Amino acid sequence: MNKMVVGLVAGITSMVIVVVTSIVLWTLDKLPWQNGAGSNQGNLVQNDSRYVPIDKIIVMLKRSDAEKGSFNYALVSLILKSTPDMEASTKNQLLNVQSVVLQALSIYTLDEIKMKSIKELTLIIEKALNDNYQKQNVAKPFTSVQLTKFIAE
Repeated sequence: MNKMVVGLVAGITSMVIVVVTSIVLWTLDKLPWQNGAGSNQGNLVQNDSRYVPIDKIIVMLKRSDAEKGSFNYALVSLILKSTPDMEASTKNQLLNVQSVVLQALSIYTLDEIKMKSIKELTLIIEKALNDNYQKQNVAKPFTSVQLTKFIAE
């Protein structure tokens, strides 16, 4: 019984030492995984981005020579990253963006579009939008485009 009490007291003592040491190191930003993160918390930049969604743009894909009588479609949903002051302008451009996306993707067949990665599709859409706004000589009211859904059948 005496050995059990001594072992219990030793275990509790070692746990208290580990906890106290961890608390001291944490307050001094000396834990190995902190890398000074605690000291930079006051310097973090707030993300004031606004995300404007465009759901379910349906694109009829180009037919390949082998496909007779069948139509293939792609469904694309995306978000436009904007700033708070440009959010209203971005929302006003949703129909234009849908039209540009439709034109940019409708030139591909089902096989061609299925071979593209999400990153490649995003780049195609971004390039088409950049070209469109440049041709109109208008500033683009959003900073980037991100695909949130893509289905091709």
